[in-house]
Amino acid sequence: MARQLSLRSPYGEEPIILQWPDSCENSEQFSDLYIVETIKWVCDDMPELKRPIKKSLLREYDTGNFESMKTLCERFNREIERLQKVRKYVSTTSNAKRRPSRGLLQHILRLTYECSVIDPKKLNQYKPFSHEVYGETSFEVISTLTEKIDITEDDVFLDLGSGIGQVVLQISASTACRRSLGIERSEIPCAYAENMDRNFRQWMKWFGKDHGEYHLIRGDFLEPQFRDYILTANIIFVNNYAFDPVMDYKLKEMLADMREGSRIVSSRSLCPENFRITERSLNDIGCIITMSEMCCFSGSVSWTNKPVPYYLHVINRTKLELYFQGLKDSKNQDSRKNDTGSHYLTHNISLKLDKKSGHERKDKVSEYNFIAKSDCKSLKHSCVLQTQLLNSGFQHQAHVENNLRKCRNKVRRQNTKRPLKLRLYSPVGAEPLVYLWPYDTPTSCEELDFVSEITETIEFVCEHFLDDTSTTKSRISDVDTCSYESMKMLCVTFNEEVAEYVKRKQSSTVKNKMNDNNSNALLVHVLGQVYNRSVSDAKKLNHYKPFSSEVYGETSHEVIFEIMNKIKLTNDDIFLDLGSGVGQVVLQVAACTPCKISIGIERAKVASSYAKSMDINFKKLMNWYGKKYGDYSLIEGDFFDKSFRKVILDASVIFVNNYAFDAVTDYKLREIFADIKEGTQIISPRSLCSLNFRINQRNLDDIGSIMNVTQISNTSNSLSWTSNPVPFYLHVIDRTMLTRFLEKWIPSKVRRKRSSV
Repeated sequence: MARQLSLRSPYGEEPIILQWPDSCENSEQFSDLYIVETIKWVCDDMPELKRPIKKSLLREYDTGNFESMKTLCERFNREIERLQKVRKYVSTTSNAKRRPSRGLLQHILRLTYECSVIDPKKLNQYKPFSHEVYGETSFEVISTLTEKIDITEDDVFLDLGSGIGQVVLQISASTACRRSLGIERSEIPCAYAENMDRNFRQWMKWFGKDHGEYHLIRGDFLEPQFRDYILTANIIFVNNYAFDPVMDYKLKEMLADMREGSRIVSSRSLCPENFRITERSLNDIGCIITMSEMCCFSGSVSWTNKPVPYYLHVINRTKLELYFQGLKDSKNQDSRKNDTGSHYLTHNISLKLDKKSGHERKDKVSEYNFIAKSDCKSLKHSCVLQTQLLNSGFQHQAHVENNLRKCRNKVRRQNTKRPLKLRLYSPVGAEPLVYLWPYDTPTSCEELDFVSEITETIEFVCEHFLDDTSTTKSRISDVDTCSYESMKMLCVTFNEEVAEYVKRKQSSTVKNKMNDNNSNALLVHVLGQVYNRSVSDAKKLNHYKPFSSEVYGETSHEVIFEIMNKIKLTNDDIFLDLGSGVGQVVLQVAACTPCKISIGIERAKVASSYAKSMDINFKKLMNWYGKKYGDYSLIEGDFFDKSFRKVILDASVIFVNNYAFDAVTDYKLREIFADIKEGTQIISPRSLCSLNFRINQRNLDDIGSIMNVTQISNTSNSLSWTSNPVPFYLHVIDRTMLTRFLEKWIPSKVRRKRSSV
């Protein structure tokens, strides 16, 4: 027959029946927690009981002996019964129902846990390194957080992924919040949460303590049916420390709809602390929250002893409103500056004409024609203004139509004239480079963006091909780059020297010079020429969804040279650029390394169309300079498609600019890399795992268990969208680490099973 112990409630509630454990070792822990500590907390809570119980009852007892503990419980019960009769402590006493102290609440939660969670090991039966990892936040951390966020009676608290419900119970008993809710989807924690609910209410009644309204709900908080819970809550606690990228991404999408002023407490920040709103980050949750670090505790979560910080996020959409207001104000200022006198005249004349005679209108028409022609930057603009004037209700239409016809004829005659050209001969006898000079005299040299390319090309050829007797390079400083005739004379002089050079058949010397230490600078110049000729409108590359995986950015040539020098590609390597953009990295690698082939895959249509032009111009200019390059291929498509799986598996060096990838793309990328062959090298500006990654039972499925990671570069201006230093990381696939771990872990696991049997 099972042995039982009974403890009467000091407030007249139902007594607690305790089952005495079978083993002697467990009996001592049982007695300390359930009997001795409980009696001590009753004494602290009721000063009238402190003196008689502590001085007489708690002097001599044996926690490992059932009879001794039974005697202690009986004496305690008699003392409670006597004091209740004397002091009339009954459950209806108004002073009895009050919130527990911090220490008493911790003891009650500990009792609740021990009564409810029969086998704590079952809570750790989850998929390693997934968002299902179970971990409990310590009582001290929650107490500190509640003190800092100041929970009032108007607040609704919600714990997303509440586990067995400890945080929800603690909040309901220690704060004045109107309602405390917890949502958990895992079966085992939900089953234990039901026990926690029942036992918590029983122990709180036994101690005569009150708590607020709370509910522990079973379900997935990402499902639509729980959306109202999230929108009505104004304080959300989420332990997202071990959430995977997909779960983290969905969490941010859901929290973005919360009402203004709501507070979110999490163990991993939802945005960087120095987050700034830009055109590229408008869809990030950082635009609508203010984030600050609250505290950092060692042992704050059950699965690690390392310090884990907690962050407070406050929904504040005024940041976004101020940003758009600033854009609107700056746009209005720009529009005021760009307003010309001709636009003012068009508006002013159209308002006054209906009140004037036809003779006055004719004078205004002639006056307008003169001012409009002198104010417009081109005849084409003048034609547009004449058309606006004709449509505004003027009489004497014949006069206006005549001027309009003259304007159109002049524009047509200009278009029929032959364009002016500048040619540069190739130092190796290839087809010359042709530049079109605008027929109209440019208002500024900024319109002649190709002039600097011409002068730089001449300097490079003089330095790498022509001998020291060349005089062209010294004349560049004296040339008027805004004058066609001056530039033409420079090109003619250069072409004469190049023609003489080719005639002497010294092309062999050219190739030797091009392979010296200055070849990197020449390659950068070539790639710059290719880009300027191919990308007609660079702004189109920035037409993407802000802060998404479609963000376009170019990696600097210097960083690629630095990386290639460190990894040392051979003629057996296959280089692959995932998300290659216009193809600059692929072309650079093909030209500066002996790799077998360089491949780039890009899915954006604008970037892919420019990549085709880059391909044509790269081959043309490399032939013009007589420079060799390896095999390469620029492919349009999504590298997540199954059709590219073989290409990824065959690659030995993979470059991926994942700096701005969202959580979903980053998660898919890691799944792809998990299957690539041994020894494959992956270069990325954002590490795929931590530098100090260590394999354990919980992270066997993480990609860090099969790769070694080192930082190989940290250069300023390495990426086009930021001037901050961005590190690049080299990941080498090495499955021997995982093999060694499994060889040690599996036999030990088998030995433990055998010993338990």
